[in-house]
Amino acid sequence: IIDNIATVRTDQTPDKSSNVVITVIPSNLQLSKTASQYQINITNTDLNQLAPITYTINYNNQTLDTVFDAVIRDTLPDELIYVDNSCSGGQSCSYDSNSREISWNIGNISPSQTGNVTLQVRLNPNLTYQNNQQVSNNTILNSNNGVSTVIVTTFDLILNKTASVSQIRPGESFTYTISYNVPASSGNLTSVVLTDTLDDSKFEFIPGTCGQCSYNNATKTLTWNLGNLNSGTSGTVSFRVRVKDNAPAGPATNTAVARSPELISVNIPQVSDSSTITITPIFGTPRTGGLGPEILAFVVIGILIVVYLLDNKKDLEIENTTLASSDKNKKD
Repeated sequence: IIDNIATVRTDQTPDKSSNVVITVIPSNLQLSKTASQYQINITNTDLNQLAPITYTINYNNQTLDTVFDAVIRDTLPDELIYVDNSCSGGQSCSYDSNSREISWNIGNISPSQTGNVTLQVRLNPNLTYQNNQQVSNNTILNSNNGVSTVIVTTFDLILNKTASVSQIRPGESFTYTISYNVPASSGNLTSVVLTDTLDDSKFEFIPGTCGQCSYNNATKTLTWNLGNLNSGTSGTVSFRVRVKDNAPAGPATNTAVARSPELISVNIPQVSDSSTITITPIFGTPRTGGLGPEILAFVVIGILIVVYLLDNKKDLEIENTTLASSDKNKKD
């Protein structure tokens, strides 16, 4: 209660006073804001394909008086883009693209009156998001605030598999290298397992060449337990294989696969990458500038044949010379 008194004094009359009493009713205009989803996974996702987020803004006049000409304002952060013509509620609503503000003209709100307004937004596809990034925006109604926060999550693991050769013959050996990388924008990964299963009809694993891995001879699978990989972590593993002697000629593809509980939680059962080489026949184009062991063997055999023929040629020449001398002696 505020009591204000005015007093008039003169020399001829007693003091005269008048007062005005103002009763102040505490403001209890409440505002709350909810979102249709509070966690959004954007892993390997086109942000334009994600369903929009619907914000619902609730208001409630818990005062004893009417609130006149109420206006609700909601200013979007850079991470959010307004969906055209999506605001609803109140007497009218509009969006200002310059200030990025949506406003609703509610009009008068009577005591105990409640209501709500809505709008839809999308994540800005032109921005890069970090795992567990919070995206918040504030709504104001006559100095009352309502805030809603959405958590953006992303988990990712990138594999790159290469071979030390592009083509190779049966009986020869080469190296596979698998690189892995957790992007800086990804959350930390736990219990990461990397596997690689060989085609038993074409390759055989050379023991002791895979570092800290286990090899299951029954399934022809190599396994690396990489453990926990934090954001920004990268590394490589490698192993050697031999092309089987009876391996069929043609392309041979081998695939590395990685799994993690966090990837599975965002509907990514696994990530993978493949490497393809060409198995050439023994008499095919050499893999490198040098000769393969099989070709070298045939070269040696060819040389021996040539030497043999040359030796026989000399013997034939000696024999022919001897016969010619014998015939001459008989004529004499």
